[in-house]
Amino acid sequence: MSTNVKIIGEHKQRRTFDTPDEFNRYYETHRSDIDNTTTNQLNKELCVVGYKIGRRHMQVVDGKRVGELHLIPIREASPAETSQDHTLTEQWEIIKGLASEVDRISTKMKHLETSLSQVLAIIDN
Repeated sequence: MSTNVKIIGEHKQRRTFDTPDEFNRYYETHRSDIDNTTTNQLNKELCVVGYKIGRRHMQVVDGKRVGELHLIPIREASPAETSQDHTLTEQWEIIKGLASEVDRISTKMKHLETSLSQVLAIIDN
């Protein structure tokens, strides 16, 4: 038994550009196609090393959102940000430890209050 699978969309191979200038040359020859494609789709189909494709100054024209095409530098996580996340984790562990200590002290205080009230009751009798 054979099944016929219909292909809905043509598979496009991702095109990679090493420099923004290389992408600009491609953009000049394919401007109309690129301008009619969403940035989400562009970022799936086109790759400019170190950048993502975005639009700025968005406006609605004839029911479509349009804007100027930009290459936005991809910001890599710096070691300082990574260590800051690590520091936040350490601080959270300290806070949990302090909360546990406060609970322990609170329980001990309740026991001491109970014992003290029993001692006062014995003295009063």
